[in-house]
Amino acid sequence: MREKEKGGNSSPIVYNNRIMFEVDFRAHTEGAFGLRNREIKFINVAEFREDLSLGSGRTLVVQLKGFNRGERIRRQKRQYKRGRLGSKSERSISPGAILIFPEIPPDGVLLERKAVFRLGLSDSRGMVYDPKNGRLLVASVNEIYCLSGFEETSLMLDGFALEIGILPILDPYLGFIHSLDISPDGKRLLVTSSGFDRIVEFDLAVGKKVREWIAVEHGYQPSIRLEEYWQRVEEYKGEGLGLPPGLRAAFPNSAVYVDENTILATLFHPGQLVKIDLNTGKTEVVLNGLLHPHS
Repeated sequence: MREKEKGGNSSPIVYNNRIMFEVDFRAHTEGAFGLRNREIKFINVAEFREDLSLGSGRTLVVQLKGFNRGERIRRQKRQYKRGRLGSKSERSISPGAILIFPEIPPDGVLLERKAVFRLGLSDSRGMVYDPKNGRLLVASVNEIYCLSGFEETSLMLDGFALEIGILPILDPYLGFIHSLDISPDGKRLLVTSSGFDRIVEFDLAVGKKVREWIAVEHGYQPSIRLEEYWQRVEEYKGEGLGLPPGLRAAFPNSAVYVDENTILATLFHPGQLVKIDLNTGKTEVVLNGLLHPHS
């Protein structure tokens, strides 16, 4: 693990494997989300110092989105040569998993055989703790799993087991889910449906959709004609991965709440961090020119 030399109260935004932006969102009153130059810091992660004592002895939940890293790298190299990331053809679903370790070893090395729990989940991306209901929510392709019963004391016992269920959310436009977040009041779940260029909010109590943001309805254009885009959306509706990456207009990668009605989201294709009003859909670009932003 790596630790910053100096602490801070700002929110980190991953840019690539070397640089993060750190933005203070507490007292903004002007401009696009009130951002002023002095409130954006560029952080070189390569300058962090390593400290293996961080997190030592703590329980750790690890999400592995896929075990086919080599195949993915080869596919991306071919896409770079074409000048645009994202295939326009379908790809297979990747095998992934959720692993739980009772504690982080002093040397920081995690061995799969040391995990006390393993749940195989395909293309597992997006994980958030739901404190109101005492459960961990984990996304897999177009479904959201609920894991409960993993109090720290039980993790240390032999025969440890979790209660596993699937969140009763039915929406044919959920695909290739990338991120999850719980609203400040704990009543709603924010889901990034990357496969359909959507960010969707659900009522956790009943599983119904509350609000939704769709990229093409807010100025983001796909690589194909808009009429064809909507035809392909209907064609892939209900499919786990949604549209092939190269056909998506914005490819939202993550979304988090700022308050009950405002979210921040990263958009992979245009390279943006945007602020979205969930009531009106109004979208403002906070940061532009990012290289394939994720969380």
